[in-house]
Amino acid sequence: MDRYYGPIADYQAQRLPVGLIEPSVEPDLAAMAVQAGDCFVVCSDGLSNYLSSDELGQVLTGHFYRDVANVFVDLANDRGGDDNVTCLVVYAGNEK
Repeated sequence: MDRYYGPIADYQAQRLPVGLIEPSVEPDLAAMAVQAGDCFVVCSDGLSNYLSSDELGQVLTGHFYRDVANVFVDLANDRGGDDNVTCLVVYAGNEK
């Protein structure tokens, strides 16, 4: 079977052998120093299309870090989010 390049439906992907589909996504990568207390957000456009960077920062500074992902998703949905909203919040705690 030839390799497939391009979008397919979920039900089609579930029936294909592992490794047959080539991903067409190129991730943006960056290296940076991390310090205790830093917080990182990785999210889909389902979130970033509905909240500005300033609003993301306000939520991060105004809520306990473990609640932030739920607040982000709720805000995007309240603003009419019509896409999947995915986010990961990583907090770098203090060394012990």
